[in-house]
Amino acid sequence: MLLLLNSGCFFLTDDKRAGIPYFREIFLLLVVASTVCLFVAWKWVYQSRTSLWIIFMGVMLPLMSAVLSNLNFGQPMLYGLFEERRFLEYLVFFPVLFLLLMAQPTQEELGRYFLYIALFCATFGFSYYLGIIPQNAVVSFTVDDWTRYEDLLRPDRYRIGSGFVTLAAFMLMYNMRDRVTLSGLLMLLYLVAYLWLVMQTRQTMLIWAIAGLWIFRKRIDSLMKMS
Repeated sequence: MLLLLNSGCFFLTDDKRAGIPYFREIFLLLVVASTVCLFVAWKWVYQSRTSLWIIFMGVMLPLMSAVLSNLNFGQPMLYGLFEERRFLEYLVFFPVLFLLLMAQPTQEELGRYFLYIALFCATFGFSYYLGIIPQNAVVSFTVDDWTRYEDLLRPDRYRIGSGFVTLAAFMLMYNMRDRVTLSGLLMLLYLVAYLWLVMQTRQTMLIWAIAGLWIFRKRIDSLMKMS
């Protein structure tokens, strides 16, 4: 559930105006509080180099950004920290790791759960892209003047759950490296359609293509030898 919430499907953002107001802030507050509790009661976090990197990315990056904004533009530190609050989502690593160690799921169960989250994010993104999920009419938005033009490059691009979708696509391709299944192929095509129509990120498309070439390199080599 923490990973599903961390995907951002239910958050209200500047590019996805369908979500629960202040839900992201409440979620981040709970994540920070649980992380602090784990640091007090769980000694493992002090013995892992990975945890130190997560702390750096989740705490030092927003702090450094706020300090630089204050020095260069005079922006108050509190506003700078609030603006970069999304970096605190990295701290979800600690409660998720704690729950994983307690539950001890298998690799297949964990991979299946990531796939379910990716499919949910893609379905949610398609629903918002097609207008099935309406924008939040309760909250008003203030945008810059340049965002009001209709001829913007890809104004309807949304990156809802992009990380989970990319990870699930890699998993599906890896599972089909030896034997292609109809269900896996259909799910992969569904995620590719989501990437092409909704996410619309060229860099991600390139990464997917490179990953596909690497994963299916043996099949490609066999086809080239046959031809």
